[in-house]
Amino acid sequence: MNNLIEQIKKGVETGEITISQLKSLTNELSATTPQSNEDKTNIVTKVLFGIGGLIVLVGVIVLLSQNWDAIGVVGRLLSTLGIALISHVLAFYTFKISSTVGQQSAPEKQSIKAISAIPTQVYFAISAVLFPLGLNILLSELAFYDTVSVAVISIVISLVSLLVSASALYVTKKKVLHVFSAIFATWLIYSIVAEMLRGTGFRFGFIKDTVVFTSMVIALGYFAYGHWLKFSQKEYSLSKLFTLVSFILFLFSALFLGGIWNFLYAFIAIGAISLSVSMRSTATLIVSSIAVAIYLIKISAQYFAGSISWSLLLVLIGFLIIGLGYATYYLNKKYINNEKRQG
Repeated sequence: MNNLIEQIKKGVETGEITISQLKSLTNELSATTPQSNEDKTNIVTKVLFGIGGLIVLVGVIVLLSQNWDAIGVVGRLLSTLGIALISHVLAFYTFKISSTVGQQSAPEKQSIKAISAIPTQVYFAISAVLFPLGLNILLSELAFYDTVSVAVISIVISLVSLLVSASALYVTKKKVLHVFSAIFATWLIYSIVAEMLRGTGFRFGFIKDTVVFTSMVIALGYFAYGHWLKFSQKEYSLSKLFTLVSFILFLFSALFLGGIWNFLYAFIAIGAISLSVSMRSTATLIVSSIAVAIYLIKISAQYFAGSISWSLLLVLIGFLIIGLGYATYYLNKKYINNEKRQG
């Protein structure tokens, strides 16, 4: 083994082996390294915890739907808010276990932390789903729906849920709480916009544009948050998720705009594709390409349907989309996958 390491060092020093070749070899060996029994056990444990959490949520929903009147107010609150609060406490308990491991060896500590982290995220997920539902039942039983609008109640539920989720995120830094905090924040923003538009008498077009612009602003927030997660928190998987959602929300929301935005969208699409290439993101490149394809169909139907027969128009659109597909494949192969292999 030592002789092999010395030979590799000499090869690097003499230039016979490049750094990129060494990285490529390391990646290949890592990919082909068999998983240990402990790693396989951890995967099975994660799957079982996830299935268990999903079964709990489905069970609560079925219980409420089939026995809504029979279980009464107390039963509804216990099966929603009660389980949510218990799950929240259990999440912090398992988090504490993973944070205060004893005098075990380093591998044992890592194993305990890995196993403890799984139920923590599952418990937080159960709590995050059931808490708003239970809070809605509580406000309904207190007759809030008779005194304030649905949008105001939605603001209250999303705000309280956001505060609970964000505070837990601040303490535990768990990935699932990033997702739920973003969901509650988005829900809160849309609820505020809905309350502002309620009863104003604005025409549908204005309301639609307001919702679209709100979605585009939220998308920019997602993108900025993903950027922060990547460079500040080193949460690369979460960063990719938020970036992908930001592309989807921004590009597909902008398709609902008209007028000058029909012209500006072409530049937005070009920017999105260029940004995808610079980020080496295949997922955002595919999303951008799909958005461009829909944009081409929209523009063709809006401006050329009267001057060109539908059959010819469909043929032209088809060829444009085929060309777009090839361009996406070329960009992905040349500038994304190729650079990933070299890096």
